[in-house]
Amino acid sequence: MRDADRLDGLGAIGITRWAITGTIRRNAQTRTYHPTDPFNEQHTPDDHSYMLDHFYSKLLKLSDSMTTNTGRLLSQRRTLFMHSFLNELRNELEI
Repeated sequence: MRDADRLDGLGAIGITRWAITGTIRRNAQTRTYHPTDPFNEQHTPDDHSYMLDHFYSKLLKLSDSMTTNTGRLLSQRRTLFMHSFLNELRNELEI
């Protein structure tokens, strides 16, 4: 059951959950991404201040915590999809 819950945080479902949850829970100071370092290359992830940092503080690490072979296999594929999403976002932001 633990792997299933964590799998829901990954892939297309995970990205959808991230967007909805981040929008609902954000406050006036929360930004979608860090203005000069959106992809966490130079700053410590701060998902309370920047929504995109949640990928780096939690979501991209979920695969490491899977306990079953099936969970590991599915999480790897979904994590790759999330990396593809981040790469496309990087292209669209032209960074």
